[in-house]
Amino acid sequence: MQTKNIYLLVGESGNGKTSVSEMLENSYGLHTIQSYTTRPKRSNHELGHIFITENEFDKLNGLVAYTKFNGFRYGTTEDQVEQHELYVVDPYGIEYFKTHYNGNKKPYVIYIYATLKDRILRMRDRGDADTQILQRLMNDADAFKNVNEISDAVIVNGNLVDCVNSCYQYIVEKEMTNE
Repeated sequence: MQTKNIYLLVGESGNGKTSVSEMLENSYGLHTIQSYTTRPKRSNHELGHIFITENEFDKLNGLVAYTKFNGFRYGTTEDQVEQHELYVVDPYGIEYFKTHYNGNKKPYVIYIYATLKDRILRMRDRGDADTQILQRLMNDADAFKNVNEISDAVIVNGNLVDCVNSCYQYIVEKEMTNE
């Protein structure tokens, strides 16, 4: 499904952004941008990013999304945006995107929300150490303090299937409008 808009999925660590984007791809044919990053893979089969060196990152052209987290750089090019419907990003990346993207798609920010308890359990389930979880929670507390101000929609992820269906319903509504 090619969309006239780009949907930026944002949310704190462990709230299911990647799972939501994967299910939107598998169930509804939406495509998620695989952002470039200098971060090493967490596992051999990790998806969601194109892992490159610092030197390769320096050579990217047309960056419309950029952020630095824990010393690693993440970015997306305008060409990627034009070919995809979804982008998982953090609040700093949204700010950069809105000031650097001049393409054909209108951006809409979907904030995926989950309770602190659910987030911690999900991070543990994926193998994050307690020290990593604590660091992520502290980083997120600052990064997401104004997330409601930059979000066009807030969708609760208490149940993944319901969350994905709500996201898709929101996307369909936006695609049907003439905005």
